[in-house]
Amino acid sequence: MLADGSAFIIFSIPIFSFRLDRFIIPFCSHNKFSFLYSAVASGGHSSYSSTSPILARCKQYLMKITFLILFFIYSASASYLHKPAEDLIKLSCSITSKKKVYKLGERPSIEVKIVNKDVKNIYLIGSLEGSELQWRMPFCYFTIIKPKLDTPKMIMRCGNTNSLKPEDFKLVKPGQAFDPYERIGNDGYFQNSEIMQIETFRNPGVYKIKFHYSTNSIDINKFSGTPTFLKNEKDNIQIDKYFKKVPKIDLVSNTIEIEITE
Repeated sequence: MLADGSAFIIFSIPIFSFRLDRFIIPFCSHNKFSFLYSAVASGGHSSYSSTSPILARCKQYLMKITFLILFFIYSASASYLHKPAEDLIKLSCSITSKKKVYKLGERPSIEVKIVNKDVKNIYLIGSLEGSELQWRMPFCYFTIIKPKLDTPKMIMRCGNTNSLKPEDFKLVKPGQAFDPYERIGNDGYFQNSEIMQIETFRNPGVYKIKFHYSTNSIDINKFSGTPTFLKNEKDNIQIDKYFKKVPKIDLVSNTIEIEITE
């Protein structure tokens, strides 16, 4: 499959070439280039010969200009549309379970680990209020394939979420691991209610679980939450500073299987 820029060049060159003859004569007959026009005119008339050496050189010159213009357009489009996904290779995401088999009524213990594989420090944001429901970024949620289809438990809540704070950003140095559900005393990030509820695993059988994490947006408003007016200027400056060092990525973990037995 051709890149957008490549396709543009391949399909544009014949078009430009086809139109060159119509472009050259007005170009050459301009006052500043009347000497070229005179060279290709014959018998004092305004007709010209497409086989004239001067006209051929003029055409060749314009073809080179056209190719250079198209090349620069391609380079610009390639750098914009096909930027290397550097952030995608700098982090790894994995989940593990403390056990493979759990008793019915026992809540599975799932650990999420995002590892900084870069050579520089980065900042990551853990699960915030609304992250699980993808109401705000970062998106932090699990997908679970159950052994039996059932009706999920409904979660009733208001639409407001807490405001983004400088404390929500965690410095992750090269080689360090980050847990988006990390608990620090009574504080920390918001836990995933689906995994925390025993009701999610109410049927015996094998459950396939995968974790998703996304910070893939440069719009800080998608992270801010509500209400935003509670922030002070000092916090805003700190948040902007940290946010610039958050890689904009989409991560999907490995899939684990756990079994619920009676």
